[in-house]
Amino acid sequence: MMERDGSHGAPARVDPGAKDRRRLLAGGSPREILTRIVRGDPLGVRRIVARRLRERALLMDGDHVHLRALARCARYAVRYAGRPTLDEWLAGHVDGALDAAIVEEAEERAEDRVPGGPWSAHAELARPLGLEPNAMRAACRAFHARPDLERQAFFSLVIEVSDLDDVARAEGVSASEVARRARRALDAILLSQHPHAEESGPHASPRKQGPE
Repeated sequence: MMERDGSHGAPARVDPGAKDRRRLLAGGSPREILTRIVRGDPLGVRRIVARRLRERALLMDGDHVHLRALARCARYAVRYAGRPTLDEWLAGHVDGALDAAIVEEAEERAEDRVPGGPWSAHAELARPLGLEPNAMRAACRAFHARPDLERQAFFSLVIEVSDLDDVARAEGVSASEVARRARRALDAILLSQHPHAEESGPHASPRKQGPE
């Protein structure tokens, strides 16, 4: 049954219940299932993608990850028998799409780079960091290699512009520790743009001299 938006008189989509959503995954080929679950996102996968990107503190294009997750859901729908819960099953495939994107990102070579991809929509992140949009791939690759705690601190302070003291209280650590975590993540991003800077720093190891 459709409800109408009182302000515009247009039909408002009602989220289907768990049983109705399960029916979307039943019957047909993966291509047919994908057709059913793409339009209008009736399974609510986009919401799960946004949540997992934040929970895992990942800098990726949510639209790209969303499509990859839907493709995984369509491919493996025949195996779903009701357990775990549908939302847990969907979240698992969102995580699978994220994990696959991270692996691809880590293995990417400069000559393989093409427009688009799960880390391509970051012009808005490049500007405050003083980076070129095209340089964000290397930056994201370096960022995703950092520990979870560092990425979470960076997300809270830099992306969400949260109050340092509030973040520290929520994490149960000192404000200086949160700041250090975020700084290490930021340093990794900046170093990705100048990979030889670390070698020339004040603590760099002296180069071995060859025979004269």
